[in-house]
Amino acid sequence: MRRLGCPDPFLSYIRDLYSRSSTMIEQNGESTPIFTRRGVKQGDPLSPFMFDAVIDWAFSSLDDHVGFSFGHVRVNNLGYADDVALLSDTRAGLRSQLGKFESHLAKGGLTISAGTEGKSSSLSIVVDGKAKQWVVNQTLFLATNKGIVPSLSASGEYRYLGIMLGSGGAKKELSGLSRKTLGRRLVTDKQSLAQAWAACLYTKLDGRGLSEARSCAEGSRWVSNPPRNQSGGNYIGAIKARGGLLHSKVHSARGDSGRDLLLSGLAGYKVLVEPRIVGHTLGVRKPDLVLWNESRAYVADVTVTSDQVGGVKAHRDKVAYYDQPEIQEWVERFTGLSNISFSTVAANWRGVLSPLSANFLKSVLKLSNWDISLLGLRICKETYHIHRYFGRSTYSVRGRGPS
Repeated sequence: MRRLGCPDPFLSYIRDLYSRSSTMIEQNGESTPIFTRRGVKQGDPLSPFMFDAVIDWAFSSLDDHVGFSFGHVRVNNLGYADDVALLSDTRAGLRSQLGKFESHLAKGGLTISAGTEGKSSSLSIVVDGKAKQWVVNQTLFLATNKGIVPSLSASGEYRYLGIMLGSGGAKKELSGLSRKTLGRRLVTDKQSLAQAWAACLYTKLDGRGLSEARSCAEGSRWVSNPPRNQSGGNYIGAIKARGGLLHSKVHSARGDSGRDLLLSGLAGYKVLVEPRIVGHTLGVRKPDLVLWNESRAYVADVTVTSDQVGGVKAHRDKVAYYDQPEIQEWVERFTGLSNISFSTVAANWRGVLSPLSANFLKSVLKLSNWDISLLGLRICKETYHIHRYFGRSTYSVRGRGPS
């Protein structure tokens, strides 16, 4: 990493970070530290840069005079992460390049997957200019410390980055990659691909809020060029907010085909989650659930209140909030049923459930007493997590721990 310009203090930090890195495995109540001697830390944002630095250093060892010419450009390698292809116009040149590349990889703790169980292959094509023909030389000529590199036959193929390659070139699917459509836009190069992705993004629910970002580009420069005094945690959190990646009930429901989600199998009821009901006098109201079967429909909502508010009162107040003629008409139009009831699941933040709510859960949704117990536990767990989060956030603001 020094060759890439990383300062010595940063290199010392990385050296200390990895030299003291260990993990623990507990067995029969005993555990001993296991020091990691190879690889990089999974999930660490620094890991891909460290891996790229090693691969780039290994590529730098290759001879620039050995390779394959494409017009006026000589290419001796292709690399995408750990998928590498070495190129040469002679078998001897390829053998030499492989030796240099493997030697540098070994110094970085990396090996080439070869041998009978490996993932490497070679292809040697010999061209006879006078006879105007070419043949595939299947003689083995490459070896690594892990074993022999198999040679492809004239009919053999190797998958590289999802594309089948062989002596006849890439399969026909490759030609189709040059002209693709994305969101009804023709994609022929990187620029048109970027434009097509941008156009598709702005049509999506998460992307609509970014549709005017291009009109004020200076407001987006921090994404690719964050200020140096910005902490990593805050930057990642800001990126999540920018991309609409923060957890919400909307995102949780999306994996099940959208916000207004039709389900079946809940005690024999069909379920609509959080419908948006617009009334002429009530405005917008969004109950958590609308449930119905062949004979009856229910409108239900969930509320968690202070422990100073009675559960029965909270239940009745929430029922009165939704038991309105306009909502009844909307539910009747949607379900085709006129027999409509209103209920709620009301509890305080200490996990105490209203008896009216408990009766609804057991008689209508067929929840067991154990289910009701787990619901109280879930409420208390969420209360605990909220309290912890509030305590941490107020500590940094007030400069002292929460009282």
